[in-house]
Amino acid sequence: MTQPLTVYVLLVDGVARYVGQSKNPAERLRQHKWDAGNRGDSTFFLRKLRKAIHLGCVIEQEIIASGLTQDDANAREIQEIFERGGHTGASRQLWNTHKGGVGGASPASTAVLRKKWKTDDGFRKSQSERARETLQKTRENPAIEANRIEATRRYRHSAAGLESLERARSRIDRTKQKSRVSEWSKKQWADPEYRAKRIEGLARGLAKRWGKQ
Repeated sequence: MTQPLTVYVLLVDGVARYVGQSKNPAERLRQHKWDAGNRGDSTFFLRKLRKAIHLGCVIEQEIIASGLTQDDANAREIQEIFERGGHTGASRQLWNTHKGGVGGASPASTAVLRKKWKTDDGFRKSQSERARETLQKTRENPAIEANRIEATRRYRHSAAGLESLERARSRIDRTKQKSRVSEWSKKQWADPEYRAKRIEGLARGLAKRWGKQ
């Protein structure tokens, strides 16, 4: 069954700047912020959002309608963009660059960015630095930091968070076990008598394997 869609508007200091649609609007908001830091020079919208974050603006999301089919979400997105001044014109309010009805970056632009990330060290470095700057600016905003802490707290107490914690504990236990075995082996190998027996045993095994005994 197709997951229902939500149409939302991105608010910057209370002003509507972007209309979009998503199956998971909360995750989409997080993705917008991440994209602004990591590939903020790739689109008009991301350049604007990155600048707003650097200026310390409050970035919020307002849900317009939810539980929509794809056709209904497309129609509502187009309507909201049109009623808020459209996607063209130098003095327009919205940062959308399309009339609506389509979502996400095109496969072609995504492929170009991935290739550039892999092959261009300067691009990768600049994007990483911008991501760190954006993250720092975000965490310096008390309201955003409080929301982040609360979201982290909710996740840690959720079923998925507890499952992740158990997996981490299991990995730590295995690491400790490997460390103990490694220490034991080092101590054993430091004993000349043990080392001589092991070397002799390995030699016999190799000789037998290659038919020399």
